[in-house]
Amino acid sequence: MSKKTDSIYSSLDRLDELVGGLKEVSGGADCGNGALQSEMTEGEAGGLQAQSSTLKKIDDISFEMGIKLKELRFWIDSLYSYNGKSTSYAKKNASKENGKKGGRPPKQITQAKRRILELENDVIPDLESKIRLAVSAEDEEAFKAQLVGAQTELAGCKKRVEEFRRTVTSVSAANE
Repeated sequence: MSKKTDSIYSSLDRLDELVGGLKEVSGGADCGNGALQSEMTEGEAGGLQAQSSTLKKIDDISFEMGIKLKELRFWIDSLYSYNGKSTSYAKKNASKENGKKGGRPPKQITQAKRRILELENDVIPDLESKIRLAVSAEDEEAFKAQLVGAQTELAGCKKRVEEFRRTVTSVSAANE
């Protein structure tokens, strides 16, 4: 086993021992204060000393348990921090191939593609419908102005995406 795994198992074993010791000190009670309560009601001077001794033992055990839990959390975090970081041979090759094609597109291009879909599927058809159903000439003119603006924006987005495609095509052709 690795050092990390050994440390985790030893911490777990020590925590089990501490829980057993805590039950033993508290008189077999489930870490409640029933055993301590019975000692307090005896009213003897020795009972108070026994109580303070028991409280000291419980405090020491709980302190050590806290330390062991922190150690355990550290090792578990470090053990699992590598998850997802390994790459297979297939992933490495796929990444290289995608890199030759220009890699992941810039955020602006992705946003432009989304905006093209939005304009073509929602905005422009909605404005065309509003123009057909306009009640007054003023409303119709306002909708036509909005339609022209949307069509201009659509053309600009398509131009940016096309320029990016040409750049990627020229880069991938140069790499081959």
